[in-house]
Amino acid sequence: GDTAPCELDYYAWNAHGNQTTCNVSGFMTAVGVIMSPLYTCSLNIYSLAIVKYYKTDSYIQKKMEPFLHGVPIVLPLAYGFTLLATQGYNSGLGNGRVAPVYDPPHCIGIEDGQVREGFEIPCGRGSDG
Repeated sequence: GDTAPCELDYYAWNAHGNQTTCNVSGFMTAVGVIMSPLYTCSLNIYSLAIVKYYKTDSYIQKKMEPFLHGVPIVLPLAYGFTLLATQGYNSGLGNGRVAPVYDPPHCIGIEDGQVREGFEIPCGRGSDG
């Protein structure tokens, strides 16, 4: 099934999620999309240090390794938690992903912050983040 909120079953086929599943799915996607290329860069920098610049293991371990691991871990997590704190994970195109504002079809004509009867997530969620 889809991780979109159950209330979007009219919009996203087989929706079985809630806002928490959107948050988890969006967080993992956002962090993974950034962490993967950053770690690839770290591996390339490590290889360059070994092959071209003949850096020793002790030099790499003391001078480079904290950055080769720290940057790919800290930056994506900071981005992921920032989006979590600003309600940046909303259902977009039927999935819980990074969508700036929760604005499905049932929110047309509804003010931000209002919850249409029969639904749980406020329309415009994330617009004040």
